[in-house]
Amino acid sequence: MPPDLAQRYPRLAEIIGIDLRSLALLRILLGLVLLGNLLQLLPEAGLFFSDQGLLPRAALIATGEPWRLSLYLINGQTLVVLALLLLQLAGALMLTLGLRTRLASLISFALWISLLARNPALFAQGDVLVAALLFWLIFLPAGARASFDAALSRRAPPEENLHVSWASLGLLLQVASAYFFAGLLQTGAAWFGEFSALSEIFALDHLVLAPGRWLAQFPQLCAVLSAAIHVTLYLAPLLLFMPYALRPLRLGALLALACIEIATLLCLAMGNLPWVSLASLAAFVGGWLWDARAARPAEPAPQLFYDGDCAFCRKSVQVLRTVLLLPQLKLAPAQDTARTRTLMQANNSWVLIDSDEQAYLKWQVLLTLCRHSPLWRVLLPLLRLSRVQRAGDALYDFVARHRAGIGRLCAPLLAEPELCWQSPPRLLRFAAVAALLTLLWNLQGAQLLPAFVQRLLAPPLQLLHLDQRWDFFAPAPAREDGWWVVAAQRADGSQIDLRHPQRGSADFSKPERVVDEAANSRWRNLDAQLAEPQAVALRQSYAAWLCRQWQAGADDAQRILSLKLIYMLERRPESGGPATLEQQVMLRWDCVPEPAKALAP
Repeated sequence: MPPDLAQRYPRLAEIIGIDLRSLALLRILLGLVLLGNLLQLLPEAGLFFSDQGLLPRAALIATGEPWRLSLYLINGQTLVVLALLLLQLAGALMLTLGLRTRLASLISFALWISLLARNPALFAQGDVLVAALLFWLIFLPAGARASFDAALSRRAPPEENLHVSWASLGLLLQVASAYFFAGLLQTGAAWFGEFSALSEIFALDHLVLAPGRWLAQFPQLCAVLSAAIHVTLYLAPLLLFMPYALRPLRLGALLALACIEIATLLCLAMGNLPWVSLASLAAFVGGWLWDARAARPAEPAPQLFYDGDCAFCRKSVQVLRTVLLLPQLKLAPAQDTARTRTLMQANNSWVLIDSDEQAYLKWQVLLTLCRHSPLWRVLLPLLRLSRVQRAGDALYDFVARHRAGIGRLCAPLLAEPELCWQSPPRLLRFAAVAALLTLLWNLQGAQLLPAFVQRLLAPPLQLLHLDQRWDFFAPAPAREDGWWVVAAQRADGSQIDLRHPQRGSADFSKPERVVDEAANSRWRNLDAQLAEPQAVALRQSYAAWLCRQWQAGADDAQRILSLKLIYMLERRPESGGPATLEQQVMLRWDCVPEPAKALAP
């Protein structure tokens, strides 16, 4: 796109551009979501991604798709998997802080799609959206605001807050597509006609949470909400790009979509999807909202005083000012005034003088700065907790006592590089092609284009994990639900349910809370994939792992001879009435295979 587009067509630029402050908010929220996901996966890294776990590499390669590449396939040892996950955690932390942001985005994207390809059964649509957002951040100046990069780079970040490029358009289309095509694919009468979709969703016991069960008691309210959700999914993405009354319409659409995500978070166990979706909406937050916040009558700017003899201290406060979005914060060496010099020396602390001439020290400095920050003030309730304040003061004291060594250790992180904020033209042209191909893929998924389009686009989009499909409860919510029973036969003749060995023999009755049968969203995704008819290889691999796990700690009498994977399928008829229950034996597995025959001499 021409660099002077914003000046020539300001209305178009506002539609397809992204405010750099909003981009920073998206980067931070996405980084936090990524950190949370990786920390959840870390304790089960060997179980999920090693050759000793649920899906050895050989089993994946035998059934995997040819265009799915993964760095986690280079080695099947748990230590290697842990090393890659720790590298991924470092990349996610760098992304959150805005430290070498483009490199952090690239590392995070490459390793995240590698995770998705290593064990696809663990991941769902929220994880696909994470991959797509990381992909677009590679092409955008996501570190131009509220970041280490913006604070330390010798080349100043762009002064203009509005960024317009093919990449900004691609990111906005990506976020809007997740909603628009979800609405487009919801063609069943439950969404449009009977308006029973929400009631049917709340009948899915493996997903519904307590607020959803309570809301299901009001079918008329659920019918109204079903219609409202369906209309919102259709209209809100279109309103985000309206050329007229853009600001109020975009704000209304964002609030409506955010309400859907918050309701999903409260009522359904959908993994990280609501969190990622809420983060993605930050891309559409207009600069006028940030400007309105900045235009409020401001109290006198606070002053932050640091040890002028400490280069580490100087760079740290520069970073803090930029990350907290406090350009009005004045920085000065504490040695410049008698008051601040005395306070610094007496308390071995930085000093903040607020507009009320009150002096703040140690952790209270961060608390006060967050109160002024338009971005981080949401953390105030957490930072004010007495335990957090005590821990914060202790951490500050530790850093103050060892700042020379910490400064040397952090020197590479606090280096002052000369960053290039804009992507090269070749990268932006690649982003334009990616945006077009992704849009065509979504159009074909909604059956608006011929089938050959999907076959043509599959290799490149599968390679980048941009082969998305936003079929949330489409065309209508499923009428099938269920839970797993793993009935195993022991050597002493007794039976046991390997899913719940503490219960003794297999119990086929419906659990009180089916949603709690899975430990977390990853296991819930795995349970759903195991029930798919075509997942024969996955069920075999899962059964083999169950056998290995049990045999490792069992004596001869308690060893497992065989097991059956039984899915208790619950069907609700379309005409209403009570659900029917069916036992489906999905796999019979011998845990004691025949010994290998001796080779003939």
